[in-house]
Amino acid sequence: MMLYLLDRAVGRTNAVSGRVVRTATKMKPDDVHRVLSSQAAGGRVNKAFDESAGPRGEFKYWLEPDQAAEAKMYRLLSGGRLPYRHEGVSAADIATRLKFLLYCKESTYLGEHKILDSIIADYRAALKQISQTDT
Repeated sequence: MMLYLLDRAVGRTNAVSGRVVRTATKMKPDDVHRVLSSQAAGGRVNKAFDESAGPRGEFKYWLEPDQAAEAKMYRLLSGGRLPYRHEGVSAADIATRLKFLLYCKESTYLGEHKILDSIIADYRAALKQISQTDT
């Protein structure tokens, strides 16, 4: 479900309704509402009630760009696809990646994942190694 939002609903102008998510994911209405409401309560998704969407209205859901970045990082972490290889990568690129990883650890719920600590340590070691070879 979060992947669907990540692919289609970044920014309020691209907000999708619970009905659209339910149709795309083939989930039960109660499950969609429960999952999206809990994600919104956790600050991982934005939610707003749209009264202009018919007689009963409906909730619209979307991801802000920083939430989308967190979701992408979680996808990489959980899938084990975050790159560990640093050959041919500049020190500036590694420093930028490290800065983003530290932001994720300190400012988001991703800091709960222990694998993030090992990835940060790996990036620090790579940055240290590059700085030592440059001097």
